[in-house]
Amino acid sequence: MIIPTLHTPDLIVRPILSTDAPAMLNYASDPCVAFYRQWTAHTCIEDSAAFIQHHRDHGLLWAIIDKTSNSMIGDCGLTNITPTTAEIHYTLTPEHWGKGFATQAATVVQDFCFEQLVVQELQAWIITTHTRSLRVAHKLGMEPVLTLANQWCIEDRLYDLAMYRTINKRGAYKTL
Repeated sequence: MIIPTLHTPDLIVRPILSTDAPAMLNYASDPCVAFYRQWTAHTCIEDSAAFIQHHRDHGLLWAIIDKTSNSMIGDCGLTNITPTTAEIHYTLTPEHWGKGFATQAATVVQDFCFEQLVVQELQAWIITTHTRSLRVAHKLGMEPVLTLANQWCIEDRLYDLAMYRTINKRGAYKTL
């Protein structure tokens, strides 16, 4: 599948490249980013390169580019893609949190998911204390459908995970 470049008023959301590993390392090595993304902080370019390759092999991953600076400020992707569902994730550098960029990127990826992949349902798993990510999910039209108590362990502390979802209401989707 050819992954398209997507556009928002402030962003270019383009297919990620292996050469984006150094830019990814800038935010993926940040413990705050790693905490909310539920991954181990990247410690070297090889960690970021492996993450990129894994998502290119097992999902779809876009680099989020700030049009003003022309720099990569995060990523947005789809994983666990089936004929009926997909999971979305989004990550930004902390200095770009709270500016609407995650919502812009996730919205165009959601549009692609519903219009091009034509799945019935888009899901997101979010640590329930991550209020910014929960706001993005709500802006995408997602609603909580399941909360798993003490599901995610980070630094010997357990956190609740919630699954949010939205249904493709655009009228056309694949059926099994």
